[in-house]
Amino acid sequence: MTFYRTALSDLITNVTLRIAPTLIERQRQNAGNALTRGVEVNFSQRWNALRLDTAWLFSESRFANRNRIPQVPKHAGNATMTWAQGRLLLSGGLRSFTAQYEDELNTFRLPGYATVQASARVGLTGQLAAIAAFENLLDRRFYTGFTPVPAIGAPRLIRAGLRWEGRLRK
Repeated sequence: MTFYRTALSDLITNVTLRIAPTLIERQRQNAGNALTRGVEVNFSQRWNALRLDTAWLFSESRFANRNRIPQVPKHAGNATMTWAQGRLLLSGGLRSFTAQYEDELNTFRLPGYATVQASARVGLTGQLAAIAAFENLLDRRFYTGFTPVPAIGAPRLIRAGLRWEGRLRK
């Protein structure tokens, strides 16, 4: 468990200059001072070939005027269950984020969301493994921005390949 407090001065962020029905004009500027306080908690438990890893982050991040810092959720968490036996490893998990603001004025609130991940690894030799991984497995649609057109996060992503896990000789 980690408690933290970070004071920032002369923070640079996107500052809203003008809001129109079809366009939000922003510019990188000095937004003044900010304070972030919070706690991060990590927990791991192993049962033979099965392992559970969890993490939770609470972040109270505000500018000196008390507005929340944009794109910083108050709560974020993840949980991953991994099973490894012999040359086979299977893993699945959940990542979640609570609502956050898109802008420093705290006018555009982005809803919270959660995504599911999964991966598999099969050892082919002592140093070579085949891998497959899925991000946003359920193809959840979530918002990452608002300008005023909503920006959508990455859809389901799939990657597969070979992974070399050996040392290179000098």
